[in-house]
Amino acid sequence: MKQFYIIIAKIGVLCLLLLQCLPATADDVHNRILTRAIKAYKNLQYQEAAKLLKDVISYKKMSEDLQVEEMLAISLRKLDRVPDATFWYRKLVHSSDPKPSWFLHYAQLLASMELYDSAALYYGKYATLMPADKRGDAFAKAYANIADLKKGNKQFQVFFTNINTDASEYSPMFYKGGLLFTSNRRINGSVKNVYGWNKSPYSDIYEVDTLSIILPEEPDSLLADVRRNPNKYRSQLHALKTAIAEESPGDNRRMGFYDESMAGDTLGAISKIEGVHQFKGSVNSRFHEGSTSIGPDGTIYFTRSSHKRNNFGRSTDGVFRLQIFNTAKNDRGVEPFKYNDEDWSNAHPAVSKDGLFMIFTSDKPGSVGGTDLYLCTRDKITSQWNAPVNLGPLINTEGNEAFSYIDNNGTLFFASDGHPGLGGLDIFSIALNPNTHRPEGTVTHLGAPVNSPKDDFGFIWSDEWNKGYFSSNRRGNDDIYIVK
Repeated sequence: MKQFYIIIAKIGVLCLLLLQCLPATADDVHNRILTRAIKAYKNLQYQEAAKLLKDVISYKKMSEDLQVEEMLAISLRKLDRVPDATFWYRKLVHSSDPKPSWFLHYAQLLASMELYDSAALYYGKYATLMPADKRGDAFAKAYANIADLKKGNKQFQVFFTNINTDASEYSPMFYKGGLLFTSNRRINGSVKNVYGWNKSPYSDIYEVDTLSIILPEEPDSLLADVRRNPNKYRSQLHALKTAIAEESPGDNRRMGFYDESMAGDTLGAISKIEGVHQFKGSVNSRFHEGSTSIGPDGTIYFTRSSHKRNNFGRSTDGVFRLQIFNTAKNDRGVEPFKYNDEDWSNAHPAVSKDGLFMIFTSDKPGSVGGTDLYLCTRDKITSQWNAPVNLGPLINTEGNEAFSYIDNNGTLFFASDGHPGLGGLDIFSIALNPNTHRPEGTVTHLGAPVNSPKDDFGFIWSDEWNKGYFSSNRRGNDDIYIVK
């Protein structure tokens, strides 16, 4: 009898092993892909999520799953893949049970493609569904009379610059007769850290030694020369093709060729300009840095992601936030802003000429919209900052306000997608009260050619040189432009 039970047990084990060896069904495969896609989406790894979600949707049983289509639409929008995102939002807004936010995002995408009549229609539908959100009605009215908004500003001329690469360059800031800017370029070597959001390298701060180095340039001239004379640039291009990347902690760790960086680094590798280099000192780290401001004593205020060793620095929802830091005296490391918090972001500091107040971006609790502008003051330059206060509804909207700059005359320049503009982030200005440092008067749209249907941000201006600089992704990647 004992032998009988042993035989039965062995047969049971054998059956289990045989079942495990059976090929997975199509449903099993696609459910596993969906699980991976949802995980990537929740971890803000939108490029990976978009790829997996497309695989899921290609399976006919999932083709009408609105949750999957929404995740794909959001992922593509976050990656700034406008035509693809527009396709999926079009499907969503025409589904049987559309969400109000789908109409808003669809309208924003249409505006970024200069389809203003259609954008006005869907902003109007959003206004009907969400009457408390002022953006719907404001944008619908603005786009119904788009000629006024599109009027060019004859005061400004805009030029592409020679410091741009096919990677991203943005957030310029005057510094010691030159310029600081942010870039995720990688030249002459491997990419060590990759941002899970879009698989691009992390950003660092770079320096241009003198403004005379920055010249207007025809943006396609150098790449055209590469295509005509590839042998001339053989060594630089070969170095790029052998670059190996490792994803950063917090992403799925793996080794492999980082193909996405090659095109983005090509122009930078073949157009090295003397006097343009990575900023020296303790500002740059393994992760994101950017959006600087310079105090009257030379202190550099900047934005950094909150990555720390062993994942310490994550918020309670598992997301790494942005935080403000400043350089310590004698470049002895960096110091965190007193009001940083791991559960929200503080970023894009703008320090006044006298160093007694600072305006920055935050999505802290109590914000009007996605990100708002906040004000901090102090009694003297050596004092601690007082608690930040929201700049209020004159400037902050239900959308996003960010990338502020205070010129020497007390005018605040900032980027917003909540005030009616040509599409994406546009650049606006408003006067600051000299006593309270709060905005007063009317928010002014800078108009074209500074603004475009794409994202325009990071505007700075110097009366001394009678020119300024700003960032825009109107050509695809973020680039720095001269404005005169």
